Amino acid sequence: MVPTRTAATLPSPMTEVIRARIIDIHNYRRSRLARGLVPNGPSGKTLDEGMNIYELAYNMNLEQEAQKYADTCPSMGSPLASRKSIGENFGMIPSSFATTYYDAVNKAMRLFWNVIRRNSINDDMLFTDQLWHKQPALLRFTQMAWASTYQVGCGVRLCADNYVVVCRYYPR
Repeated sequence: MVPTRTAATLPSPMTEVIRARIIDIHNYRRSRLARGLVPNGPSGKTLDEGMNIYELAYNMNLEQEAQKYADTCPSMGSPLASRKSIGENFGMIPSSFATTYYDAVNKAMRLFWNVIRRNSINDDMLFTDQLWHKQPALLRFTQMAWASTYQVGCGVRLCADNYVVVCRYYPR
């Protein structure tokens, strides 16, 4: 009997090129936030300049955990209790919109960040209960923008007709 290969037994699709792109996208976006160049919703106003926003470094341990979760072909992000002090972004990109893992990761990063263009945050930049329940939720944006986060690692897997992209952040 020949064992069947599942997503969990396939080699990781992550490459140095994809990792570099993840870091470049995150640090570019965070740099724009630090300079006050990020739109705050459709009003045309921008978010205030950010302070003490760390440049992100890539963390292979975070990648390993993100890849392990992506390999299960989940339909939603992982439970918070399963990753204490680790933040997460989760996205599903239809394979009709992305033809490669690199393309899927690029589109997921845009998906995570661009929610701020459609949905604004309050002037005090406080993450309130109201924002938690506002749709579309700003959780994806805030995870990428969180000033004290300094490490990221991502995983990606093609699952049926969707690419699953999971990024983990430390600290949350």
